[in-house]
Amino acid sequence: NFSDKELKPLVEAKEEQLELDRDNTGFMLKRIWNDKPLRKGCRAVLKIMRDRILRKLVPGDDDVRFERRFADLCKFLGLDKVESELFMLMYVRSATVFDDLPVADENSDRPIYYSMSIDRSYPEVLKALSRQGKLMRYNCITDEYWFNYAEFGGYFDGLDGAPLNERYYRMDASEALPWNFFGKLAREDGAVLKEMLSARREGGRLNVLFYGAPGAGKTSFARTLVAEAGLASYELLQGESDGKNVSAATRMAGIQIFNERMAGGGKVLVIDEADELLRTMGDVFGVRSRGGSEKGVINTILDGMQMPAIWISNAPAEEMDESVRRRFDYSVHFRALTLARGLRLHVDEHALVRGGILHDFYLYDWHDPKQALDRWHGFTHPGHALRNAEQDFPDLTPIERDVISRHMFPFHPLPPRTREGWLVCIADKICTVQEFVQAHQRHKA
Repeated sequence: NFSDKELKPLVEAKEEQLELDRDNTGFMLKRIWNDKPLRKGCRAVLKIMRDRILRKLVPGDDDVRFERRFADLCKFLGLDKVESELFMLMYVRSATVFDDLPVADENSDRPIYYSMSIDRSYPEVLKALSRQGKLMRYNCITDEYWFNYAEFGGYFDGLDGAPLNERYYRMDASEALPWNFFGKLAREDGAVLKEMLSARREGGRLNVLFYGAPGAGKTSFARTLVAEAGLASYELLQGESDGKNVSAATRMAGIQIFNERMAGGGKVLVIDEADELLRTMGDVFGVRSRGGSEKGVINTILDGMQMPAIWISNAPAEEMDESVRRRFDYSVHFRALTLARGLRLHVDEHALVRGGILHDFYLYDWHDPKQALDRWHGFTHPGHALRNAEQDFPDLTPIERDVISRHMFPFHPLPPRTREGWLVCIADKICTVQEFVQAHQRHKA
């Protein structure tokens, strides 16, 4: 084994930013490779470098000490002993003096170097580095078998103190809209999906796809559906606290981490803005395909889910591979706001959808005299709906207030002041006439 005296110059070289003597370093590396007893010297090197790193972190703060952070991460990811040793070796090599070592240039040669460095068999190392292994699936290492510093460097260096699970997913605490707000969607597709979710209350695979135009209520319906089924909703993170978007590779790792860590009943994973994931899923695992996604990889992810998941995509049907869409157990197409777009009106689609959903938020059955607040429901319910909406959703915008309060014009004397208000007002009249005609036809039948 190397003595501390022999290792000290190497350690200090990095700290003082000195240029290493390539020949001496290469000679030392060859001795480790070619003489099995000396391979254990690498463990001494790792220990010395680890101790140096620990001393550079904040003294006395156990939460940010390297050893604790490394152990927590390995436990969180469920890495076995070989995977943990490889992960440590790759980090040490990338973050210390060893980043200048002349390791083999060919990707295929690096597992040999790693095998000798941690004194493990070559098959063991190959298995840990495979695309089916956690190091690759969880985006811990790159396709070239290097430590993924962009993903975990800040965590190891003590610069990223966020809880590990919050890097990938979190429980959705948003308030769900009432079930009956979704009308026909809730009565038809919603009823089927509630039954499917209830059948998997104790766990089990169920992949649901909501796709179609943005701003059509896909996310709101997913949240309400999960709440109506009595399950806990978890959302896959899309962005970090600093405003940066989470990469597709990180989100894909998050799906698999959640799937393995949170396996069991009572939970649904909602994967919003899944367009990029579905397009680049092949790239996440190093598989490049002309169509943007590798069907075999998508199938593996979908088939491996141990709990229900709702995938939400803004991509239209023609942009999605038919064979991929068939892998989902149930899919719902959300149509665009055709009235606004057909008239080529520039509107705030978010406010239009939200105001449209809340425009009848009066929370009673107006057919029942015991529940109705007065006998003039047709004239007064916009005011009741607005008060309830303001109480439950204090962030209502002026456009949303206009949509809710004036959608009954001309029964309400004041006309809408916004394009969004007029659209909901017109759509409300169209739906009323349609429902009246259908009821009349049923009565005649």
